[in-house]
Amino acid sequence: MNGFKYKVGSENYKSDEPIVTGYEILETAGIDDPDKKGLYQKLHGKKMERIKDLGAPIDLSAPGIEKFVVLPLDQTEGEAPPLANRLPPVDLEFLEILDLRWEIKAEGNVHWLVLYDFPLPEGYNHATSDVSLRLERLYPDTQIDMVYFGNSLSRKDGGNIRQLTSANHLGRTWQRWSRHRTPQNPWRPGFDCVETHLALVQQWLERELA
Repeated sequence: MNGFKYKVGSENYKSDEPIVTGYEILETAGIDDPDKKGLYQKLHGKKMERIKDLGAPIDLSAPGIEKFVVLPLDQTEGEAPPLANRLPPVDLEFLEILDLRWEIKAEGNVHWLVLYDFPLPEGYNHATSDVSLRLERLYPDTQIDMVYFGNSLSRKDGGNIRQLTSANHLGRTWQRWSRHRTPQNPWRPGFDCVETHLALVQQWLERELA
């Protein structure tokens, strides 16, 4: 018997039984504190649905490989992070694979995606920094613009970094890098996402060291 295969994030697992629970999936995946995690199942059409009752049976016998994603729950309210249920599946999967602690925080009508300890290229005064990205209400149809660093970044060689300003949100001061897309490189709804914007951020970081 080949068993019943499923994926949690990018990792493959197998169950000898066709029926499992959310708790069993999290335990097999080595997830600690399961009641502080949200287990989401990827459905047809790339829709993500949270499994709210981790003790309820989950049927793995359907054709194909069942896919699940684990997301952190808000530690104070015990609910999924704001906006997590409408982030595109491509963002949820990328954030899972990125393997950095992250959360979405609301401040008024604005939502921020915060990535903790984002690695920086060699040449800056910090090896990592928290990063925040502003998500507009109509994201992903509207673009992510600029990037905000939790640390005040500078070049180790004393060179200048252009177009830096300070911004205050989420109860702290951030270093805002005023970088924008050009008419030759516009935001492409349906293609651009958190992953492609962070790739652009990486280019900005490397370009300032050149």
